[in-house]
Amino acid sequence: MKDIFRYPAIAFLFALCLSSFPANAIGRGSSTYIKSASYIQLSEAVLQPSAEFSEESISAGDETLKLALKTNTLALAGLVPNVGAELYLGKNWSLSANWNYAWWNSDKHLWYWRTYGGELAVRKWFGRQSRENTMAGHHVGLYGQMMTYDFLLGKNGILADKWNYAGGLEYGYSFPLNDCLRLDLAAGFGFMGGEYKNYKPMDGHYVWQSTMKRRYYGPTKAELSLVWIIDFNGRK
Repeated sequence: MKDIFRYPAIAFLFALCLSSFPANAIGRGSSTYIKSASYIQLSEAVLQPSAEFSEESISAGDETLKLALKTNTLALAGLVPNVGAELYLGKNWSLSANWNYAWWNSDKHLWYWRTYGGELAVRKWFGRQSRENTMAGHHVGLYGQMMTYDFLLGKNGILADKWNYAGGLEYGYSFPLNDCLRLDLAAGFGFMGGEYKNYKPMDGHYVWQSTMKRRYYGPTKAELSLVWIIDFNGRK
C-alpha cells in the first residue's frame, strides 16, 4: 500500500475508485451494498403492485352508487300509471319505493277507476347473477303498502276513502337484458286490512249501502317491471 503513494498517478486513481463506493459500504464489506440494492428493488415492487391484483381488489369491493328507475307493466295494463325507484345499498341489499296514481271516471257510463298509493320494500339479492350484475337474479324481501281506491263498474261500487294497508314477504327474479336494463318478476304474499264502503248509483246519486272491515290473507303483490339501472360512478 505504501508503494502506491510513491506514484502520484496511481494514488489519484486509487482515491477516485474509493470515492465511487457508497459511504455506508466502506468498512462493512460488499454484502452491505448488495443488501441495499435488494432493498431498493423490493421497495419498487411494493410501490408498483401488479395490475392483476388491483383489478381483483376493485372487483371484489365494487360498492358503487347505483339507482334503478322502474315501472310495473302489470299495473300499466290495468290503467294504473306508476313509477318506482330502487337504491342499491351495497352488499346485495337494496331499498325500493313505488307510487301509483289513476283517476279515471265517467258519470255517464257509471264507471269509476280511481286509486293512488305507494309501497316501500327492502330486498336481499343472492345467486350467481347477483354477483355478476347489480340488482339481478334472485331476491327476497319485506314490503309495506298504503292505498285508497274507488272502483265502480256498472251497478255496484266499492270505496276506500281512508288509507288501507298491506304488507308481506316477496320473492322475485330479475333478468338482466343488458348492462342497464332488467325485467323484474315478483310476487308477494301477506295481509291486507282497512275499511271500505259498498255503494250503488241511484237517480244521479251514489247511495251508501254498508261499511266493511277488510281482513285478507293471501297474494297482495304482483310485479312485472321494466327496470333501468343508473350507475353514478360510470361502472357497469
